Amino acid sequence: MASPSLPSPSAAKPGQFWRAAAEAAQEQTAQLRDALGQSSAVRTPLQVQRVCQLDASLLDDELNGTLLDHAHQAVSLFKGNLKDRYKPELVAVLEALLYGMALFGTDRPATYGSRLQNLHYRNEYAHSRFKGKWTSPGRHDHAPLVKSQAALFCLLQVGGRYAWNRGSRFVSTRGWADAPEASRSYASRCWVWMQRVERVARVLTLANLIVFLYNGRYRTPLERLLGMRLVYASRQSSRAVSFEFLNRQLVWHAFTEFLLFLMPLVNLDRLRNSIRRRLTRADSGLAQLPPHLCAICHQEQDGSRGAQVLGTQAQLPYETSCGHLYCYYCIRSRLMADPTYPCPRCNERITWVRRVVDKPTTADQTPAVDTTDAKSPTPRTPAAN
Repeated sequence: MASPSLPSPSAAKPGQFWRAAAEAAQEQTAQLRDALGQSSAVRTPLQVQRVCQLDASLLDDELNGTLLDHAHQAVSLFKGNLKDRYKPELVAVLEALLYGMALFGTDRPATYGSRLQNLHYRNEYAHSRFKGKWTSPGRHDHAPLVKSQAALFCLLQVGGRYAWNRGSRFVSTRGWADAPEASRSYASRCWVWMQRVERVARVLTLANLIVFLYNGRYRTPLERLLGMRLVYASRQSSRAVSFEFLNRQLVWHAFTEFLLFLMPLVNLDRLRNSIRRRLTRADSGLAQLPPHLCAICHQEQDGSRGAQVLGTQAQLPYETSCGHLYCYYCIRSRLMADPTYPCPRCNERITWVRRVVDKPTTADQTPAVDTTDAKSPTPRTPAAN
């Protein structure tokens, strides 16, 4: 391109030299600006990360599920099956409120999940008419949605889902699915058409998902039909993911799994008895009990001392290696839980137990001992009279 001829400084007035040079370069500057604008519009297509759009959809579903659970809890106190009977209406009301507050009354309409991902809807039909190219948000402002787009989206998204759910319930309760197709009745034809519509919707959803994964535009067929595309609200914010919460959850999950694996291997009764044996001495009150009373029953019962003494006589008495008597159930259950269980009277470890033949009734009686159930090979010899 030929450079424009500039007037000589001597030919122009001293104060008009810069003005003449600027006027001479205006045409060339305009041509360069147009060329740069056209090349930028062609070479900078708008690309939005697919993972951001899918994450926004998941967040919206989680929010809807959370609100629906709270709504179910609110109506669960009513009598009858109110929650199950009017579930489609409850879901429709919640979705209408969420989409209505998200798409109306703002210049950048977006659902709550989309806002968390720095996304909002724009009218792609208006942008597609700009020289047939996808424009960059840094060059041109995003065209906002028109009211008809937002209204149709709410009507088809909320109303269509409600009509389908209510219709499916109506057909199921009337038993139209069991009607024979050969009868050509109204019920059978309606059921067949509903099945066909459902298959077509699934095929369209699958095809739209494949196209979305290819070019990253329009998550659902409804967004593609209405020209509602998710774009970045601000290009300055980066997708910085903080893994602090995830790391904390992983550590806590691993710790709980370790505890669940370790706790069945630990004998808590044995550990508690071992600590108690090392830190405490034998209870002097239990050591002073009459020999025919069970110290374990006496220790577990509540109330006055007299009531405990009267109600703790050994039932089916067993003698321990230290020479004290206990109920069969009391001593056996504790030895099964902890083989190192100490005697509550003398705090010595019990190595064997054996059955007493005659149940003593008073403290002065000396019980006869049956050695058939003894653990020790050398039974204890009674004292000679």
